[in-house]
Amino acid sequence: MSGEPILVNVRTVDGFHHEIRFRGRTFEADEPSTAGGTDHGPAPEEMLLGALGSSMAITMLVYAGRKRWPLEAVELDLRQSGETIQKLIRLRGDLDSDQRSRLLHVGDHCPVQRMLSRGLRVETLA
Repeated sequence: MSGEPILVNVRTVDGFHHEIRFRGRTFEADEPSTAGGTDHGPAPEEMLLGALGSSMAITMLVYAGRKRWPLEAVELDLRQSGETIQKLIRLRGDLDSDQRSRLLHVGDHCPVQRMLSRGLRVETLA
């Protein structure tokens, strides 16, 4: 996104089930039933991994498009364990090894990974 502020509204529906609103759209978050939720949507940690993976994929696709490289699709498996996020990245397309290497480097500098890597200050406004 450009330098514009990002605004998201989160409200409780019931228990751990929450509705998340942004840009006129809505989706749900919840905890799995094994954690006391009703499993109406991804848990917050799953959404964070999804945000990171989609940010990386979009960044690589935009970069490849600008270079006119034949990147057809990006698929990522992300796993969080303790303080570490592991990423398995698959790039589909007739790319040479230099293009693949460059795309992986570019993906590691996507907006969400930069936010996570540099750390953000979180302020509570009451």
